[in-house]
Amino acid sequence: VTRKVRFLMTGANVSHLSLVHDDSAGYVDSWKRHLLAEDYRPLTIWTYGKCLDAFGKWLENSGRSTDLLLVSRRDCEAWFAHMTEAGNASNTKRSRWSAMRNFFGWLVAEDEIATNPMERIAVKREANEDTRILTEDEITQLLATCDGKAFNERRDRAIILFMLTTGVRKFECAA
Repeated sequence: VTRKVRFLMTGANVSHLSLVHDDSAGYVDSWKRHLLAEDYRPLTIWTYGKCLDAFGKWLENSGRSTDLLLVSRRDCEAWFAHMTEAGNASNTKRSRWSAMRNFFGWLVAEDEIATNPMERIAVKREANEDTRILTEDEITQLLATCDGKAFNERRDRAIILFMLTTGVRKFECAA
């Protein structure tokens, strides 16, 4: 097992889920292998796994069945309502919706469940704000904050220049 695959397989701690089969993480592990085979990005697979973990914890804390094969549309709707009440951002709910829809769709394709409980659940996509482009003066001011020869200043300057020249997003750079 490669380091990359080990990283992917640790994305969800599903030990508290009581699935029908003996291996409680079997479905999630199989689904993650499927995502890997489908060439999903490692961060996406890890995020999807964390989503299932959060859903399982919510099921447990709300006194619902933690058997993922018995999850109903009402369970899913209640979770999304809970996230709204808790003040979760639209993008958070959308990414969790995507993960849940993918997972339960996979269970349907594998003939483990008859219908996808996420099938008629919709989460609105948040309107993307236009990314503001920095002016030359702003870039000059930003780079001026890292003038110097100390390690931190050189590191910060390198990161800023990397981000400016590649267009990488901040969370991608931080990962």
